[in-house]
Amino acid sequence: MVRQLVFVRETGCCFTAHSGVGKTRALMMLEHLVRRRMPEVLVIPHNTWNHQVVSIRAFYKHFLAAIGHPDLRGETFDLRHRLIRRLVDMARANKSPVVLLLIDEANAMRIDDFLFLKDVYNELDKDGIQLITVMMGQEPDFGDVLALLRERGPA
Repeated sequence: MVRQLVFVRETGCCFTAHSGVGKTRALMMLEHLVRRRMPEVLVIPHNTWNHQVVSIRAFYKHFLAAIGHPDLRGETFDLRHRLIRRLVDMARANKSPVVLLLIDEANAMRIDDFLFLKDVYNELDKDGIQLITVMMGQEPDFGDVLALLRERGPA
């Protein structure tokens, strides 16, 4: 599935399942398989908090923490710039034109979080880096979020 996403340059995909099905374990297995079978792909696991991130600054801080960046201080512009630069640097160090972001507990994301991700995607694209996002979320919550996104239409 991930090979297909990389090959056709898709931006990502979403999976939903009910509580207790093994969503987190499935993402862990996917991470392991991709690292083994596609070592050229930079894989970043990201666990969305089970409470909503209430600001764009918090979104970028949480994302910076997920990639292991030590500096979480600064204004929104600085945080965003730091995140993009770190992702580009990590991809280039890995000799990878692709960053695979695996998001667990995506049902906790707000609509704005998807727009922030789109901004990250667009900025990475300017540097020739493709961001592919695989999201895993719990039903019915994530299904409701996806329905809201479809209802809202393209941003």
